[in-house]
Amino acid sequence: MDDYHRAVRQAFARRGRDFLRHELAGRPVARGHVQWLFLCRKSSESLEIEADSYWTKTDPRFSRYSAIGFNDVTGEIAFLDGRKDRSVFDWRGRFPPPGGASYGDFVARRAAEDLYDGGAKVDCVLCHDNKKPTIIDPHMQQARVGFFEGRHDPRAVFSMSNFLPGRIARQDLPFRVIGSGYAAVHAGTLLDARSILIDGHPCSGCHSLTSLESGRRFAADATGKTPVIPNATAMQSAALFAQKVALGLVQNHRTEWASASGAGRISPWMTPEHGGNLWKGVRALNDEEWLRLSLCAWGLGGSECRYRPLFTQCPPPGGGGDTFVPTDLSADVLSHLATKSGAQKVLRLSWKYLNGYGYVPARDDVRFNVAFATTDIPLDRGPPAQQEYPMIDEAKEMGFVAAAGGVGRSGLATLLKDVSFAGHKKWTDPVPSNKARLYWVDIPAACGKRYLFRILPKRFCFDNSGVRFSEAEYLLHKDIDCSR
Repeated sequence: MDDYHRAVRQAFARRGRDFLRHELAGRPVARGHVQWLFLCRKSSESLEIEADSYWTKTDPRFSRYSAIGFNDVTGEIAFLDGRKDRSVFDWRGRFPPPGGASYGDFVARRAAEDLYDGGAKVDCVLCHDNKKPTIIDPHMQQARVGFFEGRHDPRAVFSMSNFLPGRIARQDLPFRVIGSGYAAVHAGTLLDARSILIDGHPCSGCHSLTSLESGRRFAADATGKTPVIPNATAMQSAALFAQKVALGLVQNHRTEWASASGAGRISPWMTPEHGGNLWKGVRALNDEEWLRLSLCAWGLGGSECRYRPLFTQCPPPGGGGDTFVPTDLSADVLSHLATKSGAQKVLRLSWKYLNGYGYVPARDDVRFNVAFATTDIPLDRGPPAQQEYPMIDEAKEMGFVAAAGGVGRSGLATLLKDVSFAGHKKWTDPVPSNKARLYWVDIPAACGKRYLFRILPKRFCFDNSGVRFSEAEYLLHKDIDCSR
């Protein structure tokens, strides 16, 4: 029997059953401001570790696969789970990205359908609610928190080592779950979740707490307290009971060492005064401090909780943290194109735009609506009044009637929907770029007419927000004077 099996058997004999599952996490893959965390979880029908090869780190089989993508600038987070009707995965193979490497990667797209859960059955945000991709706070000592010798302590069988990156999760940071399917399935959780910040509270100085599990379960576990709601209703009592059952399961699977009172205990294992150095002493929350936190976590607190929506809105282009806007707007008459097209003139409307939100070179979630109207050129050739341009609702597709694809009428204006950058073909991935791309549309034009344009950037949010339109106005006009 190897040392690993011996350690497991000794743990069973001396301390009782230790863990619900064995989880390995790959060091995050960071690409600029985006990181991916991959989780390979070993579990079984009994949820207990047994002395067989499956539970060793060298056995590549595991039963639960998950991946989390996170942008630390935008707060965008995406949760991917392996199929729930599949019980065995193998980390020796490569896992295809969801959707494959591109629209045309049909082999990988089929493989991804066999790997990923398309139904978003797990409500991941209940636990991943602290504006980070990870649940455990990396500022605690990660080599099995509380063991005196860190990851070198022989009791630290499943060491977390130091793979987690540091990130302080302030309440005002952006945080948004992307994934249209996930957002639709778990819309209630995303809408109701609140962040909590209690001034002067021992827990608020280091942690981002919420009305989800970080406040209701993790805080109770960390402080060794029991969730409490004075004068609870029947529904609240049922929810409290469920939390107490879950906390009881955790406690039942702790080692004797972890449950012991005195120096070195994990419950309560959160020690604000000394970071993760648990042996320096523990100051448990008093009953009044815990009641304040518990009431806030269960949504029953007052103004002292400083509630805010946990999940922030999708920003419109050029707003809400997105500082990138279209530039170099111009309208030019191209006579040589008119000869080829048979029109009197061709008017080219062009601009440049870098979709740099979150500093992701391949980001492709912004398109442009171009609404235009025509009038006769006024005799004084003075500048147009504001009301002469297409209305904002017309550019937002209100009452849009398609004539051909994305071209049609919206109110009294002609509307070109979803303009992408020059050279970008439908159903193809854009080439990554850190430079502004060129956008243009050609419009057949008639002599003696004034063309008035409203250009409106729009972001496809891939969440419950749907589409967010820019709040800025980009207006341009051009007179087609053939006599000059």
